[in-house]
Amino acid sequence: DKDAFDKWVVMVPFALPGEVVKVRIWNNHARYSRADLVSVVVRSSARVEPRCSLHGACGGCQYQHLRYSEQLAFKTRQVAELLARTGKLTKLPLDRLVLPAVGSPKAYGYRTKLTPHYEGSPRFEGSPRGGLPVIGFHAHDSKVKLLDVVRCDIASDAINAALPEARASAAELIRRKASVAAVAGKRPVGGTLLLRDTRDGVVTEQQMQVRETVNNL
Repeated sequence: DKDAFDKWVVMVPFALPGEVVKVRIWNNHARYSRADLVSVVVRSSARVEPRCSLHGACGGCQYQHLRYSEQLAFKTRQVAELLARTGKLTKLPLDRLVLPAVGSPKAYGYRTKLTPHYEGSPRFEGSPRGGLPVIGFHAHDSKVKLLDVVRCDIASDAINAALPEARASAAELIRRKASVAAVAGKRPVGGTLLLRDTRDGVVTEQQMQVRETVNNL
């Protein structure tokens, strides 16, 4: 009926509030559907061109196509709506549930921690990266497939400078783990790298004590 139709939710990644879009529905649930974005018919004034060439394929971040100031407002509202719904606080105004998100002075290069993943069984993607295995983030809408990421535009310059060496060291570790697992007749286990930009430089050790600066602290 019309009332049910008006309340039906269609989840469309990469569509923005206020846009008119053409979508392809590929999955239906009891109260909502999931769809892929086919084209934007009426574009939001807040839509911008993502800097990262992997945007849309990489699941590491989803909002680069949205102006940074609008990203902060959208994330604030998203958290408030989830809190209102799950906490049964729908009678309270959303702006009383969550304080506005605190933004960075930079729209890119602000992330000071990166945790790329690697698979247990190395997949070598050819010669352009010198035979390195896939080391990166989960592909968009996938909990299994990894996408190789050689640079992250939202990570700090220091992290991106340290990433090639970290990837090379990880590739050697992956090879050793695969060899040991093969001898033991076991399946090699994947893992996660750590790159943290601190006052002491970029560190990669999980247990290392470091100094951080947050605002003026």
